Amino acid sequence: MERFCIIPARGGSKRLPFKNILDFCGKPMISYSIEAALMSRCFDEVFVSSDDAVCLEIAERFSATPVKRDSRLATDSARVSDVILDFLDSSRGRKYQHGLVCCLFPAAPLRGFSDVKAVVEKVVPGVCDFAIAVTEYALPPHQALVLNDDYSLAPKWPDLVNLRDEEVGQLLVDNGSTYAAYVPSFKEQGHFYGNGLKGHFMSRETSVDINTALDLQIAMTIARAQNLDSG
Repeated sequence: MERFCIIPARGGSKRLPFKNILDFCGKPMISYSIEAALMSRCFDEVFVSSDDAVCLEIAERFSATPVKRDSRLATDSARVSDVILDFLDSSRGRKYQHGLVCCLFPAAPLRGFSDVKAVVEKVVPGVCDFAIAVTEYALPPHQALVLNDDYSLAPKWPDLVNLRDEEVGQLLVDNGSTYAAYVPSFKEQGHFYGNGLKGHFMSRETSVDINTALDLQIAMTIARAQNLDSG
């Protein structure tokens, strides 16, 4: 079965401008996802989809195949699933119609190649068509509160809010880093949350999803403690 990896790297980012190409311990942030994909040895090709010329240049420099993204798919409202479906309709994507797609988000530089491999290997067509990387919540999610129009608070799930953690059971969350699917099932569903979904657990330390300056600071502190600094 042919397998490809796509790394979506839009040029715009409101909370942390140009985050995908920011220096992260001596290298552009996106380079860590490219290297993880290549080092996993799971894929026939690794693509970087972007509307940004600098992202595309970095992709080529780190041995990924750059794919210029249409501007209509580079807006705040565009979904990654739309980017992937558009790629599958392209001449480059047609060969993967009965293969496997893996999507790596570039703002997760602490994800390793072994995590990529673990997610990909969970996909067995007809048995498990979807797999993602997951982690634990930092705080009990069943105690979520809703902010009302009058600024008062109310439990999101009143029947659960007073339960102890062990009564609720272990709850995991998509960590925003790594996704894989059997292409025909992905095209049918239009997302990575189809039936039979399996998860690969990653620690909270390796699951930092960088969206803000604080996220970046936390991730760099962890990276330096793990001697990932290439500078």
